[in-house]
Amino acid sequence: MKKVLLMAWLALYACMLRAQTVNLFDESSIGMGDSIDQVKYQVVYDAEYIYEKKYTKTDTIIGRIEEKMLLQIGNKYSAFYSYPIFQRDSTISANMAKGIPANFSGNGGQINWKIYKNYPEPGKTAYLDFFAADRYVCIEPMEPTDWQLTDSIDSICGYECHQAIAKFKGRTWIAWYTEDIPIDNGP
Repeated sequence: MKKVLLMAWLALYACMLRAQTVNLFDESSIGMGDSIDQVKYQVVYDAEYIYEKKYTKTDTIIGRIEEKMLLQIGNKYSAFYSYPIFQRDSTISANMAKGIPANFSGNGGQINWKIYKNYPEPGKTAYLDFFAADRYVCIEPMEPTDWQLTDSIDSICGYECHQAIAKFKGRTWIAWYTEDIPIDNGP
């Protein structure tokens, strides 16, 4: 079974936000990190990630992760990461600003990677992840995604949405979009 990441616009809501910023969680950050842009739109996705781990030729585990993901779209950059981790890091950052020691307990989510588009410069994508105590950053040119539009239509949050499917970097992506919200952005 191939790895599949299902991005559904089930929790589609794009709001004008003036007080929030797109924050950079870099390879050494704890808490919020530096503000790199003003948030224009914020979208929360319900994500489902199905994976396969092969330990031996006969020992395979198939797992499933479901998590809310946050897409913040600014004037220059966009950021995509786990919503529970964003909430935890926001709380840690606010507490640290008040002099309260950082408390990393609680639900931090299962998806630790973060994606930044057009960062650190236009046309680049930054992928941040960590394994154990080591943090990694991969910066590479943005690659176009070859979306194939299907005939599937559904109503999501009152919007008529269409399905699109793409194979990108070893995964199959399924997305729902509406022409009523003219934003060309996503993870």
